[in-house]
Amino acid sequence: MSFGRLRAAALLAVCIAAGCARPPVSDTAPAPRFYFGSTVGSEAQFNPATEILNEGFDVLRSNSQDRHVFDRNYAIGARNVWHSVAHADATFRFYGYGRAVRSEWLPLTTSGNTGGGAWVPNYEYHLLGGGMISVRMAEWFEQHHVPHPELLSFATLMTSHYLNEIIENGSSTIPNEDATTDLLLFDLGGIALWRLDAVQRLFSGPLQLTNWPGQPSIDLPSGTLENARQQFILRAPLPWTRDWKLFYDFGLSTLLGASRQLANGDAWSAGVGVDAIDNPIVDPRSGAKGATLRFKGGIFYDRRGSLLWSALAGSRSDVAVVDLNVYPGVLRVGAVSPGVWLQLPRNGGVRLGVTTSWGLGVGHGPER
Repeated sequence: MSFGRLRAAALLAVCIAAGCARPPVSDTAPAPRFYFGSTVGSEAQFNPATEILNEGFDVLRSNSQDRHVFDRNYAIGARNVWHSVAHADATFRFYGYGRAVRSEWLPLTTSGNTGGGAWVPNYEYHLLGGGMISVRMAEWFEQHHVPHPELLSFATLMTSHYLNEIIENGSSTIPNEDATTDLLLFDLGGIALWRLDAVQRLFSGPLQLTNWPGQPSIDLPSGTLENARQQFILRAPLPWTRDWKLFYDFGLSTLLGASRQLANGDAWSAGVGVDAIDNPIVDPRSGAKGATLRFKGGIFYDRRGSLLWSALAGSRSDVAVVDLNVYPGVLRVGAVSPGVWLQLPRNGGVRLGVTTSWGLGVGHGPER
């Protein structure tokens, strides 16, 4: 079975376990649904700035990406993505409408095809994950008494996704079909879909969807941006048990496993899967990309959906042994409780960082 079909099957299994075909029984749901104002864990660091950094620079986790964020030329990517979106018809004609439908819009191809299987991240990251973030960010603005929360949530989400597409585009001047599909169809479609109360009820009730981001930090003195990432967590009930749930972690990494709920509201989770360590171009003419996959596993500990710490083992060239994140509220130095993170690169040395409760920090480690 191809990786694309495997991920689709895993997502379908989660949905079936939760009874997606059945509408929720209750017509009411507690508010808020996705942001609860926790002062500990990853939720303490959830805000517009960290959303833009973690989402916008998420692809820097790929081996081929240059993490010197102050030295990058953003103008080329910004112009090309904007031009591709503004001239969407020409972009899709260049790529091929039939190919776009099969590979990007509908689940009709697998990752074994040239550029195929691109619909998987479109549905997962943009339609589901991005849509949920749009609601979660609106709740953040509401609870911080900021006027026009829906409008600001829209601006924050589209800024982060536009930045992500700029980084992915790099110096290419080829019409960017992937960015056009993401921004026009799946990002806007996700925002619209998640305005439906039934969708919000489903993913805050039978299913539990949230995001567990990284702790972005500037490495000193190199000026690279480290530890920025966006991962989404979907949990669903398992039959014949109240304490165990199906656990699905998706983003550039995809892990499948189980969560065990504790009496105090905390939860252990563990999963194994693959990591997309790179996105090489598989069709130079159209710029279509594939994915280089390697094994990855991880364990997680959260408090009511707010991640307290995680330990990951993967096979990237720069983080191969351990990738550890501890969020605010776990470690204390007097009255201060910072977030800390540590990475062990394959070539030796230690890379570590310290972040504030707002999720921004500084780090130091081997140059790359």
